[in-house]
Amino acid sequence: MVRVNLIIPKSYFETIKPKFAIEMNGETVTTTVIRSTFTADGAHFVVDVPSDVDPEEFIRVMSSEGAKAFRRALVVVDRDLCIECGECTAECAYEALVLDQDFHLVVNKDNCTGCRACTDACPRHCITVH
Repeated sequence: MVRVNLIIPKSYFETIKPKFAIEMNGETVTTTVIRSTFTADGAHFVVDVPSDVDPEEFIRVMSSEGAKAFRRALVVVDRDLCIECGECTAECAYEALVLDQDFHLVVNKDNCTGCRACTDACPRHCITVH
């Protein structure tokens, strides 16, 4: 399975219902929702795409209907710039960035969904998401 992130704008719900079972190349592709977050602007889903489906084609199909779709992301922290202030952890809804018992920043790469809330929150701009 390949994980794909979907950020669906609020306007998407008004015109097209979100699809997690979509038609691709004449076949129905069904994804599994791993995680979801709903905001005033829309919804962010992390889904598993079956391994026999081309993830790039899935991303293209979803993007053609107004969603933002991209592969699972990876958060990277520049430790030389990070002051471990915790601003990023306060904004991360997925616990990809947390402070341990000694208040040191810990990156949980498996939890990163690519929402980029941490990059916006970081006062030192030392976080990148790939």
